[in-house]
Amino acid sequence: MIKVILFLSVLFVLTICQDDHVYPLLGSNMVLQRNSNKTKLWGSTSSSIVNIQLRKSEVVIDNYEAKSVSGKWEVTLKSYPAGGPYQILVKTASVVVYQNVMFGDVYLCSGQSNMEFTINRGLNASSEVKDSVNYPNIHFFKVAHNDSPKPVDNVRGQWRVPDPSIGEFSAACYFFARNIYKALNGEVPIGLIESTWGGTPIQVWSSPDAIKQCNQTNGPSQPNHLWNGQIVPLLKYNVKAALWYQGENNAGRGHDLKVCKLYSCQLQAMIRDWRAKWNVGDFPFYFVLLAGFRPGNNWAEFRLAQLEALHQPHTYFATAMDIGDREDIHPKDKQEVGRRLSLIALNQIYGKSVAYKGPTLKSVKSQTSSKSATITVDFDHVVGAIVTKNTPKCKAPCCSPGNLFRITTSTRKDVVPNNVQIKANIITLTFDKNETEQFKELNYAMFPFPECVYIDNNTLLPVNAFRYINK
Repeated sequence: MIKVILFLSVLFVLTICQDDHVYPLLGSNMVLQRNSNKTKLWGSTSSSIVNIQLRKSEVVIDNYEAKSVSGKWEVTLKSYPAGGPYQILVKTASVVVYQNVMFGDVYLCSGQSNMEFTINRGLNASSEVKDSVNYPNIHFFKVAHNDSPKPVDNVRGQWRVPDPSIGEFSAACYFFARNIYKALNGEVPIGLIESTWGGTPIQVWSSPDAIKQCNQTNGPSQPNHLWNGQIVPLLKYNVKAALWYQGENNAGRGHDLKVCKLYSCQLQAMIRDWRAKWNVGDFPFYFVLLAGFRPGNNWAEFRLAQLEALHQPHTYFATAMDIGDREDIHPKDKQEVGRRLSLIALNQIYGKSVAYKGPTLKSVKSQTSSKSATITVDFDHVVGAIVTKNTPKCKAPCCSPGNLFRITTSTRKDVVPNNVQIKANIITLTFDKNETEQFKELNYAMFPFPECVYIDNNTLLPVNAFRYINK
């Protein structure tokens, strides 16, 4: 019995030399990226040689050896399929054992307060937390806040499996993962790394290299600090994709349109830079457009600026303009945000035949008769039919014609249609005679808080706000 106890104490208790540095990001319950030859383990030690052993059910799967250089070691693992649990033994002068290690898909979830918004603060919080135990192979790591003036190599946190603590994890991130997990029948473990901080602009998440690309002058007094403290320590950890929900702090509450143009550059620069620094290829980057919020700000224009990130490869967006809250910048329905993000991944990453786009603009045609003028708007990616949907807390009449479409002509701005007709994937707008002869642009849902939107009644995905320039 004494021998058994001694054996277990060596195998399972972390007896670590003072000169060995254990990184919390590498620990029991972690999920390592599957099917990749860029998944790494690393650490610090005073030993010259580090031996790493991968086990499954006490059977040795593989052995690795790494040489310590200046007290640092690193090893790149072979490619492994989805599965587990594994044990990883790291042997220096002591032995560190990582238990319940899975190979699956790892997602980084980052941004400001709407990504940081926890399950406990959202809809049906209690039941959602209780339900999480049904998804045991969704593991999560929440990076502790670290405002750092210099790059660091470590973070504070702990890999966890679903338990009551998940209530303090990112709601949008978790609901995204849950939908993926269910769609894949639980066959692929999902690892989530949340690195967030409310009220932060994009500059603090960007490296100096990214900042330089956009000629920024009047940025925050402490740019790069969360890049230094909450992104740099993650760069060695292989990820499948990144989810980004941020922008409220950069948009502000006023009507300044210069910030919109700047943000377009900032977001694209950050995407390129993150990918370059991670060095695992152009991993997918999915972002959330700002949710609907009270009138009197530049958010409609800001959403268009966010959309310019689509110029970067393997990017797409989830719109949230129809699930916002007029008076609360933190809308509670993160289940739908997670669902919309997951549809993108299911289609683009996993090759599932699911619709991930709402109806998108196909063509605009204008015609004038002896009595009236019409503009016909045709849409692609319509699975069912286009119907109207009131946004939460809209002001009646929510779906009046002027609450969706407006045109600008050579002499007038914000001309409202007299009538709107919907037939399947086509919307016809009727105006007074000659009103459309020289229209310059057609705007749809270009409001900070749209009172109403059009959605596909099959996919429940909305027509995203757009501006059509008539050339």
